[in-house]
Amino acid sequence: MPNKPSKVNPETKFPTKTVNRFKMEALTEMKLQLLALFFICSLFAIVHYLPITLVSTLDASKAYVLIGLIGFLVLYSVRERFGLSLLDGLYYNVFGIAPITLALLFIVNGSCSEYYTESYHITRFERDGNNLIIELKDGVYDEFWSIRKIELERKRIQVKNVHFTFCNGHLGYKVLQGKRID
Repeated sequence: MPNKPSKVNPETKFPTKTVNRFKMEALTEMKLQLLALFFICSLFAIVHYLPITLVSTLDASKAYVLIGLIGFLVLYSVRERFGLSLLDGLYYNVFGIAPITLALLFIVNGSCSEYYTESYHITRFERDGNNLIIELKDGVYDEFWSIRKIELERKRIQVKNVHFTFCNGHLGYKVLQGKRID
């Protein structure tokens, strides 16, 4: 039995089946607005928790991509049942599931109750406007520049030591609660 040629969409010149696969079917304007609201709220949480959590930006990005891929694969496998296209699944995961899940992971890790202080000797520092960027003995926390950035309250200051107050988050990552220099 010969293959019948599929219908061609006159606008795109592609077969109709291919065009429909990438067409947004389930996302209405209301759902897109809700997705944008969740995305913005998630970004605020991520921007707040990322600098104070001792997790590298690269590791956080890897987690974002991994969560997005897992969510996309799950939605891909059930897309027929819910009437979703590939583009719908992409939007739901990039702007919904991945940022919301990452923000929730940061929030869960950031809620901790036991605090402890670590003290380090400052080997070098450089001024950056009203801030000091410090280097610690033995290169401790070199990859976390955001916790090594200290806002100055006075013009002249002698710095010898820094004291970080941390707590261990529920997911095992340290969360910075405070810092002071003397």
